[in-house]
Amino acid sequence: MARKQATLLAAGVLAAFALGLLLGRFSAPRDGDPNSQPIAAAEQGAGQRAGSPRVGPDAPARRRAFQEPRAEDAERPAVEQAEGFAYQRLTLDTGGDAPRACFQFTEALDDSGDVNYADFVRLTPDAGAAVEVDGQSLCLAGLGFDQDYRARLRAGLPAGGGARLERAGEVVIAFGDKPAYVGFAGDGVILPRLEADGLGIETVNVEKVAIAVRRVSDRALARKTMVAGEAVGENRYSYVWDREDGEDVGAPVWDGEIAVDAERNETATTVFALGAALDSLKPGAYFVRVRDASPGADERRPAQAWRWVMFTDMALTTYSGADGVDVFVRSIATARPVAGAELSLIAENNDILATAVVNADGRARFAGPAVNGEGPLRP
Repeated sequence: MARKQATLLAAGVLAAFALGLLLGRFSAPRDGDPNSQPIAAAEQGAGQRAGSPRVGPDAPARRRAFQEPRAEDAERPAVEQAEGFAYQRLTLDTGGDAPRACFQFTEALDDSGDVNYADFVRLTPDAGAAVEVDGQSLCLAGLGFDQDYRARLRAGLPAGGGARLERAGEVVIAFGDKPAYVGFAGDGVILPRLEADGLGIETVNVEKVAIAVRRVSDRALARKTMVAGEAVGENRYSYVWDREDGEDVGAPVWDGEIAVDAERNETATTVFALGAALDSLKPGAYFVRVRDASPGADERRPAQAWRWVMFTDMALTTYSGADGVDVFVRSIATARPVAGAELSLIAENNDILATAVVNADGRARFAGPAVNGEGPLRP
């Protein structure tokens, strides 16, 4: 009998303990508002997975935090969906210069402009954020990285169909640091002067960059398209089209790393002195790739960028017609005609179709038979 009573007593204690844990999952109403209900911890966690959670000052951990969310995390509801119009989850967008936080609801919001949703959101600290409606989401734009916010969604917030949020709620927003970024300053491909400073490399939250330079010969360049390239964020897939890729035909001329001196979350511009780095900077085309080489950076898909660079003082302008092609050559530095330069017209099969020498006016001409070839002989 005593053993049975002891068993019942233990069961009662466990039940009371479980009830206490269940009740402790939600905190007491805030600010004296009987309708206030903090968002459950599981819901906040799901919102952080969709963006970039706040992490400490450790750089490797900071970079690991900025990985792409898994598809199953993006689709899985943060908590059991409430009946009627209700708040659902938080998603964070860190892809732009300024991050954005979006509150997702179970119904579409009113996008007619008749409702001022800013009246239903209180942000602490106040960042002067712009409030935007995007379908079932209410988004705050203009927030800052490395800053924690508390957003209070007020009761009465309306849906597009007329339903209103029955209870107020509070959501914690934490973006953490900016994602690692590597790119080039400006969008040009011409390096006109030997005494030019070099290439400007822009970075954010990167301690060191690895640089690879490949020189592409004139004949190989005829089969390529020079473009300004692109910058790819960490953990993003990068692909260079064959016509734009210079690594497959470029000869390695420099590989190395340079340190970056920058403040946390600030954009830094580091000049890579291309002329000083190369033993002999010859006129021609170069394909340059830069990637994040900081400790802890994603080795498979680091933040990286690539670009073509043409080191030359000659600018070509062409006028094409059925009877031929006229080419004008001028100096980039002085804008004066470049006389005596020899031009070669290259075919698709890499044959030389014709050559011409620029006259005193900076002009050369390729006649019709040379420019009207087809197939492998197409210029």
